[in-house]
Amino acid sequence: MTRTSLEAPGAPDAVNCVYASVFEAPYPARTTVAVAGLPLGARIEIEATASI
Repeated sequence: MTRTSLEAPGAPDAVNCVYASVFEAPYPARTTVAVAGLPLGARIEIEATASI
């Protein structure tokens, strides 16, 4: 599962392209939220939980 926080309003399309290039179907569950700001001026923050 991933949780993505995005500051830029147009970023979801770019994130979808990267997500599809990194993961294979069936894609992991994910949550995407828009935020007013992120620490240290970041435009995107990704939190992931994985089982290996």
